[in-house]
Amino acid sequence: MRFDRFKLFTALVFCGIWSDIVFANLDKAPSAFAAGDSLAVFCDFKDARYEIVYDRTNEKATVRSTIVFDTTDMGKPLFDLIANPIKVTVDGHEVGAEEVKLPDNSSTMRVVNKVLDAGQHTLEVFHELSSGVRFSEGVNSAFLVGDLADRDLAEKYLPTNLEYDSFAMEYSVKFIGISNQQEIFTNGQVTQHRDHYTIQFPAHYNVSAPYFHTAPKGYFEVVYDHLTSIDGRTIPIVVYSKYSRLLEPFAKKTKTIVAELEADYGAFPHNSITIYATPGGGGMEYAGATITSDYALAHELTHSYFARGVMPANGNAGWIDEAIASWRDDGYQRNSSMYAVTTMAAHSQYRRHTDYRAYSDGSMFMSHLDYLFRDLGGLKKFLKNWVGDKKFQPLFTEDFIADLEDFYGVSVQSKFDRHIYGRGSKASKSSTEKSSHKRSPMHMELTPELLEQLL
Repeated sequence: MRFDRFKLFTALVFCGIWSDIVFANLDKAPSAFAAGDSLAVFCDFKDARYEIVYDRTNEKATVRSTIVFDTTDMGKPLFDLIANPIKVTVDGHEVGAEEVKLPDNSSTMRVVNKVLDAGQHTLEVFHELSSGVRFSEGVNSAFLVGDLADRDLAEKYLPTNLEYDSFAMEYSVKFIGISNQQEIFTNGQVTQHRDHYTIQFPAHYNVSAPYFHTAPKGYFEVVYDHLTSIDGRTIPIVVYSKYSRLLEPFAKKTKTIVAELEADYGAFPHNSITIYATPGGGGMEYAGATITSDYALAHELTHSYFARGVMPANGNAGWIDEAIASWRDDGYQRNSSMYAVTTMAAHSQYRRHTDYRAYSDGSMFMSHLDYLFRDLGGLKKFLKNWVGDKKFQPLFTEDFIADLEDFYGVSVQSKFDRHIYGRGSKASKSSTEKSSHKRSPMHMELTPELLEQLL
């Protein structure tokens, strides 16, 4: 069944979650590279429909994905999916889709084993979910992601693209062999049909934005609340957990934190807030959603502005949002000096995950920028304007620099050259990624064991 983009557009407009930004982001894609006797080329996904079937009788979860994409160059298109596909077709013709190392051995993706002309094409991928699902009396399944390790985003579950690309997505979710009702927790718009559910996500979402979790009804305790945004919107809040004692405190604290963030950075960027409350272990952000412990809640909600509001286009930009959120965690300190020399934004253009130094050295760098701009309103003045101007746009570190200089009329390139790119200086041992703290307490490490517990 061909994905009807008009229906999705209409639904998103009706729900008030369609952005008027044009999401053609191939200008943010990495460079094409040699793949055998052709080029491996990056794509602009236009829309994606994922038909997910949970078959409890056979204890199997299968996915049929239909993706419409554009390319501007002749070559073999790239997408990513960690699971081995059962079948892949392009424009109705069966093809292979092999894993290929990206240049600099920075990551891995899948390349379609067929040279295509530039233009629009339709990709279909059939595969079986190999993680994030458990069958019992019903189905427990969640697409939980992380951004501190390579290939740890939605490609763990579904065929998708890199962070530079935003596109409309729809999940069609069907349950077979289940007598009890399922609950769905998500940051998309859910519609229940006779024999399945559809979840529609805004066209400004990318690979790191969607949140999806389903469990048998009653498996989790749930509280429903709301807040009134400074722009007048009523924003629903859903907090769910295995621990009922967490529900009301998390809902109350969420409203306090969002009020603080709105005062600093403007209206909350998303139309709902979904929180999976856990007793410990840090958290992870999605667009207007998070799985989080109490001490990481404010950090993760800040990411709804920086990370899932203003979005990194690649791994070299991922440090920005973690540095901003960590600067807030540190009490918005203002430091006159900056000593650390790092290469946080100097990795390969194909890098996909965030540099760990963002939490410490990145936070310190933000506090130093705040000092530099202290007579011009400080860094938060710029960040509020940045969210308003660049919301839902994937950006590079170079965009951050240009926007800072344009806003303040002050050159900061030399500061970034030294402290963020490590140019002209040899990074000290303490500022190398290898020797930095490998895990921030604000973010959980999604080991297979923890993922199983969280389902």
